[in-house]
Amino acid sequence: MKVFALTLRLFATVIGVPLVVETRPIDEYWQRSTQVGSFQSAWEAIGQRGVYYLWFATEDLTYDCVTIEVTEAFSDKKTIHYKFRGYNESLKKTKEFEGVSVVTDDIRGQGTTLDNSVKEKNERWQSQIVYTEKDSKCFVLYLPKTNVYQLWLNKKETRPIPRGCEFAYSLVTYGLNTHVCSYKSICKHVVEDTGNSQASLQWASL
Repeated sequence: MKVFALTLRLFATVIGVPLVVETRPIDEYWQRSTQVGSFQSAWEAIGQRGVYYLWFATEDLTYDCVTIEVTEAFSDKKTIHYKFRGYNESLKKTKEFEGVSVVTDDIRGQGTTLDNSVKEKNERWQSQIVYTEKDSKCFVLYLPKTNVYQLWLNKKETRPIPRGCEFAYSLVTYGLNTHVCSYKSICKHVVEDTGNSQASLQWASL
């Protein structure tokens, strides 16, 4: 959390959350600010079935289209099941796996953390929601292990990018290199390959 605490303090100021200056570290203010946490609800970000595209990231994943499809969502357990798909156009190579994400509380008692795992594999990692729009439109994700930021968009929100997510991502990644992880023309064909006609029409209209 300390990595982007200063930036989120600035973000809190922009959205009107008062932060009184005392002698404690800035990250401690942020960690204890439940008002800022209301903009970081992990369940708000991922708690609906649907397809999400990895639009931007501070790490080059060498894919031309990256998607996560939430196939099941259990609100009582704050748990989702999902399918990951990364496609490389030049190599004609696809990486796929199924996973599970569980919402857990951070130090403030806010549900902003995701405990992730790959089904049938001993592969686990945590991620943190930096910012999310209502109705699962988009969210900014932080991966502490690799110090990577990602911007994920619901397939219905790719044009234009919701301003809240665009601003939050730009703020926390200031001075960092950003890579485009999903290209519309390529993703259009990838989605068509899955037989998802609704998503295909969505991409075709962009």
